[in-house]
Amino acid sequence: MEDKENDNEFNIIDVGRLIVSSLERYTELIETIRQNTEKMMISLQPCLKAISEKVVNINFKGLTDAILKFSEALNNPNSFFSYESYKNDLENYYWVWPYKMDAVQLKEILTDNKDEISFDKIMIKYFTKEKTNQMITDISNNLPKKHKVIFKQAINSFNNKDFAIANMVFYSIIEDLLAGYTQNKGNNTRNTILEPIVEYYCRYQINEVPFIFELCMLSNCINYIYKQYDFNSNEQPSNHKKVSRHLSQHGKKYTNQKIDCLLLLNCIYTIILFENILKPFKGMLKKNKSKSKASKKFVIGEDKLKLLDKRVGKFLDITKMDEK
Repeated sequence: MEDKENDNEFNIIDVGRLIVSSLERYTELIETIRQNTEKMMISLQPCLKAISEKVVNINFKGLTDAILKFSEALNNPNSFFSYESYKNDLENYYWVWPYKMDAVQLKEILTDNKDEISFDKIMIKYFTKEKTNQMITDISNNLPKKHKVIFKQAINSFNNKDFAIANMVFYSIIEDLLAGYTQNKGNNTRNTILEPIVEYYCRYQINEVPFIFELCMLSNCINYIYKQYDFNSNEQPSNHKKVSRHLSQHGKKYTNQKIDCLLLLNCIYTIILFENILKPFKGMLKKNKSKSKASKKFVIGEDKLKLLDKRVGKFLDITKMDEK
């Protein structure tokens, strides 16, 4: 009888060791699991359930339940984990969140299209004439008055498939929409302009600033549009889209693709949409004092931080009240 109990104890210990070993291996492969969420977690769920039932007396059930909840988060299109995944993918494709697209549809598209070219093809199909006109109307209704005439003319060019002309106007509008956030209005570069805003909002808990993922996408998109190129080496964008304010403004290279116009229009719409999120940073940003041109970045002036804390605190309080 005693030998049987010892055998049972030995088996339980073996099972425990096996589980611990498996979980250690799972930890090492966590990044792979993140990248292959659906397939991996669907296959793991039955296994985890079986383990939970067999080793309940060893108190692994709580850990197993936690992993199962993690699996549910991976599969939930509206979870923070999914949004982090969207952010990473869209930053690789240089897009902001596509106009009026819900998380379920975006998750499906990003799951089925794992490179920039295939994603751009889907965007061409997604932006039907009706949806594009709806986005254009939303932009036009909220643009500052000084941009309305030139924007209308740019849209005429867009509709006539004169995409290069339209793009030049879209660059200038983006540039001016972001000008108010700088201390020096004469500074015409916008590369890195949203990075200090992203860094500032990252101080808060994720549930306080759920817009942080979309803000990161917008920041990355702006950096792509305003990237500086080396004219001496004839450097050009190496990706599918050829959006470049720097090359176009200096007559080096123009983009004449519909996909580039759609990206810029989507960017303009998002800047306008995020006006309240960006508003506390009006007049707060300036370039650092680095002697190296490559190292020059936008920063928040230290003398502005106290005022900024008040502005952002007030904005987040209003946001909480709106949610209630």
